[in-house]
Amino acid sequence: MSLTVARSSGADLIGLPVSQGERYVSRKELAAIMDVSLPTIDRMVREGMPSVTWGLRSRKFLPSRAIAWASTRKQRNAA
Repeated sequence: MSLTVARSSGADLIGLPVSQGERYVSRKELAAIMDVSLPTIDRMVREGMPSVTWGLRSRKFLPSRAIAWASTRKQRNAA
């Protein structure tokens, strides 16, 4: 039996509610959901967008958390 270690990035993960039916999505799926390019997703990850790393290379996202993070950033930048 092997275990996959998940590491989270982004302090915004703590305290955000997650619906029980929500699933983790890939960066490609998240880009489609958010209607942005893959390089934009990569940039947002570097800037601290909440994500979880599965194994060595697979990064997954909860769409509600990623969208909430992006909305918060947009509001802060607009002020």
